[in-house]
Amino acid sequence: MQPTVVDNFISEQLAKDINGYLRPKSTINPKGLISFQLHPLKINEFQDDNSKKMHKTVEFIIESIKNEFNFLNLNLEIDRVLYQVLQKGDELGWHTDAYGGVDGYENNYFSALLYLTNDYEGGEILFYNDSTGDKNNSVSYKPNPGTLIYFKGDKNYPHSVNKVLSGERANIILFFKSNKKKEA
Repeated sequence: MQPTVVDNFISEQLAKDINGYLRPKSTINPKGLISFQLHPLKINEFQDDNSKKMHKTVEFIIESIKNEFNFLNLNLEIDRVLYQVLQKGDELGWHTDAYGGVDGYENNYFSALLYLTNDYEGGEILFYNDSTGDKNNSVSYKPNPGTLIYFKGDKNYPHSVNKVLSGERANIILFFKSNKKKEA
């Protein structure tokens, strides 16, 4: 199964402005990747225009995804929002975004990626047509800045990111989860 790709979800210039705002605020996380945690959103703590643009964009993504997946009926909420940069040599292996081992969680998990850069080589995201992890049985995407990709993050959407060969691949990643409590 393939994700939904929305070209020009935001303008390339807005994507570049957001990246320019977030990049200097980022640090290296425990996995060795450059990142910056954006959730929970605290818009009242930020005063400059780029910060306000970034928060409004994230809120717009959340509302758009909620409407697309009918979150009121699915009882989903935002889990995490992360700015992430992959640099030369970084890659993400075959995975799904749902967490295993939690009853029902893997069936009610959604992900969205907003691309902020495209001045890098490699770094394509691959979505696999099965669970083998065979790159020959996948579809590759290298979106332009401002493109949004979203998908249900369950076992039906395994994906990976090819090694970045040069430049920096930056995006905002949003994870949504079920807030439905299990009935007794």
